[in-house]
Amino acid sequence: MNVSGCIETDKGFDLLTRGTLTGWDPLKNQQVSFTDTCADTKGFPAPEGLTLWEYWCYGTASNQWRFGGFSCNYYTNGKAPYCIAGACVSNTTVTTTSTTTSTTTSTTTTTLPTLGFCTDTDGGENVLVKGTTTYFDSTIMSQGYTEVDFCYTMDSVVEFFCVSDSRSLARISPCPYYTKNQASYCYDGACVSAISGITTTTCADTDDGKNAVVSGSIYGYSDGVYYNRKDSCSIGLDSYRRLVETYCYLNSGYTESYYCASVMPNGICLNGACVSNTTV
Repeated sequence: MNVSGCIETDKGFDLLTRGTLTGWDPLKNQQVSFTDTCADTKGFPAPEGLTLWEYWCYGTASNQWRFGGFSCNYYTNGKAPYCIAGACVSNTTVTTTSTTTSTTTSTTTTTLPTLGFCTDTDGGENVLVKGTTTYFDSTIMSQGYTEVDFCYTMDSVVEFFCVSDSRSLARISPCPYYTKNQASYCYDGACVSAISGITTTTCADTDDGKNAVVSGSIYGYSDGVYYNRKDSCSIGLDSYRRLVETYCYLNSGYTESYYCASVMPNGICLNGACVSNTTV
């Protein structure tokens, strides 16, 4: 065993200073040397990251050393959340180097880069405003991404929002229940109400047109007033025979009636669609 003891340059367990440890590895039966390094999300060495691999001595003997991976954000209580060049740092950390000669003094200041960012134009998880979320994390991606809120169904929206400095999350959020002054339906990536001032006429069809064998619905706005109509069986004595199909044409909603027997053999209407009587 090497008798020089365990030696390290950063004076022990110190996540804020990059150090090099020299000790003895009893398994390899040889002297070893390790330098603190950052790790990516998979644990591999990287120039930057959110995790630091720290090596430190816990005694004076050359084999009394340990190492481990530590989250910079957690183990520094958020004061130095990023790992850069083998040490936990704040993204506002600056390094200043001064050179003095007999006549001049020069100073070089370098600001360490921010590892990630996330911005949201609607201020967070706001279903009432269509927003754009842009995020970037250099530890797991080479370029940034942009996501735009969009309607998931006629009364729910896929809302993107930031959850950290470099992460975004998508959540399917229902629109609030409708009252006179409250939003209820999704239009162009945001929850709106019929009194929101929308004057356009739109139409969407969940079963993609005249589809008698699938129960669907149409929804949209007619001069700013929201509507939602479902395929249904006709009312009256022949309700089991006739389907009232809803569909869109030129951004407006229409209905058309079918006798299900003309759609398929032994056809009847059930729950807004034509089905074969032999399968009921």
